[in-house]
Amino acid sequence: MDNIFEVTITPLDTVFFRDAKPFTMGDDSWGNGLFPPAPSVLYGAIRSAYLYQHPHILEEKLVDTDQDPSKSIEVIGINLNYENSDLFPLPLDLVQDKNRIEVVRSNEVDRKRKKKRYLNAKLLDRGSLEENFRGLKVGNILTGGVDKDVERIVNGLIDLESLEDYYCYGASEMKEGVDVYTLDQFLFEEPKIGNQSARTLEREEDRALYRVGFKRMHKKLSFKLQVKAKEDFLLLDKSFVRLGGEGKLAKIKVEKPEEEEALDLDEAEFKILLTSPAFFDNGWFSQELADAGFELITAAVGNPVAIGGFDLAKKCPKPLRKAVPAGSVYYYRGSSAAAIKDFFHGRKSLCTAKSDQKQGYGLFKLAKI
Repeated sequence: MDNIFEVTITPLDTVFFRDAKPFTMGDDSWGNGLFPPAPSVLYGAIRSAYLYQHPHILEEKLVDTDQDPSKSIEVIGINLNYENSDLFPLPLDLVQDKNRIEVVRSNEVDRKRKKKRYLNAKLLDRGSLEENFRGLKVGNILTGGVDKDVERIVNGLIDLESLEDYYCYGASEMKEGVDVYTLDQFLFEEPKIGNQSARTLEREEDRALYRVGFKRMHKKLSFKLQVKAKEDFLLLDKSFVRLGGEGKLAKIKVEKPEEEEALDLDEAEFKILLTSPAFFDNGWFSQELADAGFELITAAVGNPVAIGGFDLAKKCPKPLRKAVPAGSVYYYRGSSAAAIKDFFHGRKSLCTAKSDQKQGYGLFKLAKI
């Protein structure tokens, strides 16, 4: 029987997660990274840790067979955690007024490590004109108002308390401003400079310097996952796993989570907030929701994220795919509140591929408009 576990992964050293851009030492001097990492990176880390605790699965070549209990591992929640406060991607329909930004400042170290920057985040007003939105006709557009000059908050994060206000009460009852974190408050650049080894080159003059963008996470910042797995998954508690570029160590904590209350939707209009990148069969747009009878009202969608990886079983790179980024928001209209509840009951991911669902892609939260 599968159970739900809360898994906290805390790096003990710098981290580096490759993005999808090709990097060849000598042609490029800088290797770019992606933070937070793709859900498949964290899924792979905890599955590897589980297999390490059960070496017979590898020794008897049972990986991915019916006798492999690690196949049952499914990521159903992903977020960052800072000082026991869960942080999620800032919904892209929350913006800041360009002309009125209040920032709480102290000395530089405290601002980086402890202080939240207060940004005057506002909900975008919905217009009423029909527009052609990325190839689709939608009934409304999102605007900042006639006299508002607004912009998105880059790499914004929102804590769970503010997020619950966002999806439980809707725009009309949310306070005007919310506390917003940004990723740069928790990450410290520690680039690594290397020299391509002459042993791999035919000529000494072909040696090339390169830099890799390693980052050191704040010591109180960690990755937090909700995982569905077998009961013996608790064996991973207080264990270690190698994470990211160069396989730096990270510690694992496993515990049983508190039960989360489901959102009580009582209207036919609702929002979907992506909390992890999602792959849809129709690009940025979910054809499955359209086929289920849900009408897209409008959307706030970020730029696509290119996600690849390496297939250890096949010993080759995985195909590069573009995902809708976390924080993207979709406004929908259903036939009734009951129809919405029936469709989303027990559903954790909006992806249609089972492999994507298991790895934690397409995770979402329902919200009131």
